[in-house]
Parts: sequence; structure tokens; C-alpha cells
Amino acid sequence: MISGLQRDLAGSQSPAQGRRKAIIMSAVLSILLFSGWIDGALAEVTVYPTTLYLNKMNRHGRFTVSNSGTDAKVIDVSLSFGYPVSDTDGNISFRFLDSTNHAEPWMDSWVSIYPGHFELAPGEFQVVAVAAKPPEDLPDGEYWLRPELTVRSVDSGTSTDAIPERLASMKTELHRYVLGVNYRQGVVRTGISIRDISTTVRNKRLRVLVDVQREGNAAYRGNILCSLRDAHGNRLADLKRTVAVYHSMKYRFEIGDPEISDGSYTARVELNTDRSGDILQSPPVQRSVKVTIRNGAVFDNESNAPENTRGAEYPRTVRATQDRNRSDALVESHLKGRVLEKRLKEINREQDMILKELHELTVIIQ
Repeated sequence: MISGLQRDLAGSQSPAQGRRKAIIMSAVLSILLFSGWIDGALAEVTVYPTTLYLNKMNRHGRFTVSNSGTDAKVIDVSLSFGYPVSDTDGNISFRFLDSTNHAEPWMDSWVSIYPGHFELAPGEFQVVAVAAKPPEDLPDGEYWLRPELTVRSVDSGTSTDAIPERLASMKTELHRYVLGVNYRQGVVRTGISIRDISTTVRNKRLRVLVDVQREGNAAYRGNILCSLRDAHGNRLADLKRTVAVYHSMKYRFEIGDPEISDGSYTARVELNTDRSGDILQSPPVQRSVKVTIRNGAVFDNESNAPENTRGAEYPRTVRATQDRNRSDALVESHLKGRVLEKRLKEINREQDMILKELHELTVIIQ
């Protein structure tokens, strides 16, 4: 397998092709980063593509790494597993898992990547080859892997041929790139369902939180759209973002520019797979919710009760009314409890009499 990977590398080092690829990659780069969005320093290293999709008929892939900066780069490649996750408030982060979690469809044991370490002088590029050799009994589905590139910048006056100890002392920057490798086995399908849509008002902005669940045996990649209309059907907002749902996610939208005012609204959410690239297609999913805002809080249209709003956001009059209602309910419950307690004592006395009569009857039968 290693010899095949080396042939891939040897056949891809044409200087003219490298210059053309570097120009193209600099124009289209969009990389998922471990520590944040791309900045000026990270822009010196480009990787294309950022995700590989492999299958039984195409088990090999390539990442091309280019150095367009003025300093040399030292790059280490490792394999990990992870995917985007969200908390209950819709904040999105990236979670890395170890290989001991066998419930996850990761493939480190049957994927090779080469080279694992290399150096790039300014203007040079390197192909990183990926080869998959899945087991024969691999179940249908999509399997995931995350190659990580750790990039260190070296002062331009330092030779990349220096000994590792001296080279390490000259490194001035450290960045990590997180890429994607997906292997699709057999019949692969995906889909999405909307489990819940909740709404709140915070700082005079309407917050829409969409709880979604992936369906099928592959990750769902597509778009989520959120629009808001007023009672007259006027469109007040249209928001859109790309999504990648590996299990479940919560996506948050905030609407309020200008600030949201009291009234009745309709929030409409749609998820679709209308994206370019090797995206698994799935029928779009849509759902709408009615939102009524009064005194700066969200109220349900039918019950006229506060919905999905934290206590700190309620108007004082609303909180006072709720406190009185809660107190009245406690008093009523206490009175009902006293009545039930008296009745329970009567039932216990009747039960004792019945048991006594049954005992006397048993003696007579014997």
C-alpha cells in the first residue's frame, strides 16, 4: 500500500501544475479549523479539498497542501474522530472522541495516510494521500475520519534541514487544520426531522431554537433556513446557514433588527440539501410555528401562557401575576389535601372492619 501512495506522490509534483493548483486553492479555500476561523497567518497554508468522499470503487484520495507564505512550514498529520455538536442553547462546537467509543462509525483501523510529516518551503506544495481498506463484512453506512494538520512556521532564516531540536526552537506559530474523510459503504441514505422549535425574546430580539435529528445511516449535510412573517404576511427576516448533522443538533437564529415589537408572527423553518459537492440528497423538511409577543415576552396563542421564556426576561407585572396564581394554587391544594386526608382515615376504618369480619368468617368455615 505504501508503494502505491509513493507513486501517487511522485506523479503529482509538476511545478507548472503546482503553481496552477496553488492559485486555484487560494481562491476557493474554505477550511474547518480547530481553533477558529481562518486568519492572515493561516491563509499562508492552503488545503484542497477539505473533505474526501470515498467508496468501494474509489478507495484512494488526495489532499494538496500548499505554502504561499514567506516562511517555511513544518507539518505533522494525525488521525482523529469528531463532529460538530451543540449545547441546549444552540452554541456549536467541535467534539473529538477517542477510538474506544465503538458505537461511533469511525475507521482509523483501516485507513492509511501518507506522509505523516513533511516540510514546505515558500511556494512549495505536497500531496497527502489517503487509502481505505475496509473489512469485507463492513455494514452499510457512512464512516468518518478527521485528518488533523498541525502547522508550524519557521523563521525564514532557518533551514528546514536543521536538526529537529534546533528546528523546534525556531518555530514561531502553531495552527491546526481539521479535514474530513468519509467512506460510504453499500446503500447509504440520509434525512432530517425537526423535533422541536422553541421561541424566546431576549434583549428585544426574537430567538428561534430549532432542534433537529438526523435520519438514515449517513450524516446530513445541507442548509437550514428561518424566515419570519408578521400578521399581514410581510416577510421580516430571511436567515440561512449550512448544517452538518451527524446525530442531533440545535440551531439558533436571532431576529430583531430593528428590535422585535409586540404582535403576532409566523416563524418558518426549512432544511434542504441544495448544496454543491458530493452531498447525499434528501427531501426538504418544513415546519412553521405561530408566535405571539406581548409585553416583551412570548405567549402561546391558544393558552395565552408564557412559553419558552426565562423568568429574568418576563415583565414584572407578568411575574407578579404568576406568583399570585402560584400562591393561590398552593392554598387550594392544601385544602384539598386536608379533605382527602379525612376521607382516607374513614376508608382505613372501613377497611379494618371488613378485615375483622373476614377473619371471623374464616374461623366459622374452618
